Amino acid sequence: AVVSTQSTGILKQVRGAQPDLHVPLTNAIVRLYFHVGNVARGEALLGELTGSLTEEQAEVNEGFRCIAHGDYSEAYQHFSRAVAVNPGNTIAGINGAVCLLYMGRLGDSILQFESAIKSSLHPTLV
Repeated sequence: AVVSTQSTGILKQVRGAQPDLHVPLTNAIVRLYFHVGNVARGEALLGELTGSLTEEQAEVNEGFRCIAHGDYSEAYQHFSRAVAVNPGNTIAGINGAVCLLYMGRLGDSILQFESAIKSSLHPTLV
């Protein structure tokens, strides 16, 4: 909790000093809140971003929000839509694989992990 408080404090300070970075820094704070389980604060702050995010960013945020609520099936759908928009979105691909794992779909999870990792590697390494 101390780390998340310090991290959000730093992000908020930078956001105040750099108004042009308001949306990406607010987005980072929202995701941090979801990751540490402060869902109410993340959801409240997410409202500030309505209409400011790309479809891909909005889907990833919704995926993290659903994970924070324990709804892995719905989260998987959001991460899948983000990957459909941008097949190179490793964050969405890996988090989708984690959702599959929590849903008891180990084989599908492994395949998605592999796909996400391959999509992020330089073509000469694949």
